[in-house]
Amino acid sequence: MKPLKAALPIGKWMLRLSLVLFIYYVYKDTILSFEFKNLEYITILGLSVFVLLLFIGGFLKNNSLSVISGLLIFILSTIKLVLGLPGLEAEMFMFIAIGFYFMASGNFNYIK
Repeated sequence: MKPLKAALPIGKWMLRLSLVLFIYYVYKDTILSFEFKNLEYITILGLSVFVLLLFIGGFLKNNSLSVISGLLIFILSTIKLVLGLPGLEAEMFMFIAIGFYFMASGNFNYIK
């Protein structure tokens, strides 16, 4: 059975939207606490900003915003995982994988 190549853009948008909704539902209270002296808060705030930039980058023809946002999501998630900051390891692996995917592909869909 062949893959449904026309669904690739929809899948990329679902990844972007799932990251935005995940950040909103899981980290909303943490982001609104404004604790700038806490390293966990700074990494979560950085992840939130770059997830929003990744979502906005999907609307642009140039893929540089998506690539840079994916790279920074990948780096911040790796830092949070390596430093052992509070949070589920599974969610950090999800952020690492999705950040790496958008860092590698940007907005291209590779439909042939």
